[in-house]
Amino acid sequence: MADTILHIASVVVKARPAVQDAVAARIAALAGAEVLMVDRGRIVVVLESDRPCDLADMLNRIGDLDEVMSATLVFEHSEPDGDEV
Repeated sequence: MADTILHIASVVVKARPAVQDAVAARIAALAGAEVLMVDRGRIVVVLESDRPCDLADMLNRIGDLDEVMSATLVFEHSEPDGDEV
C-alpha cells in the first residue's frame, strides 16, 4: 500500500487593490486553495493536493482569473499525508 503524499505550494498573486478582495474570494472558492493574506494588491495563497499536477493546474487557473496580473509560485514542498513521518 502506497503512502499518500501531500503536495503544498505557496503562491503570491498580484491584482489591483480595488479588486483584490473579489479576486481573493474567487481564489478561496477553489478546492485546495486557502487565502492567507490580502494587502495592497498582493494575495498570499497556499495550495494543497495529493497530486503535484493539481498544483500546476490550480496555479494556471488562478493566473487565468480576470483581474489577476500575475500568479507566482514561491515555494513547493511534499510530505507524507497524515501522522506518519
